[in-house]
Amino acid sequence: MRRPPQPVGTRLLLVKASGKAFGAAFLQMVAAHHRGTAAMAETKKTTGSYAPAKDPCGAEIITASQSEEIDQMNAPLGTK
Repeated sequence: MRRPPQPVGTRLLLVKASGKAFGAAFLQMVAAHHRGTAAMAETKKTTGSYAPAKDPCGAEIITASQSEEIDQMNAPLGTK
């Protein structure tokens, strides 16, 4: 039987962390995920082939909402 992959990077921090350290690591991980989503929306707006994804308004809505959520997650971390 194969063992599941071992956590690395931020996932390893989550496995080993507890309390405030866990909360901070989790927020950092989710904020990074949201930054990737915003970047992907911008890329699809300019280079995508799926019409709804290329819609500038749709990409702007995604980027704005993700940016707002990133700001909310960064507030308790004291980062921008």
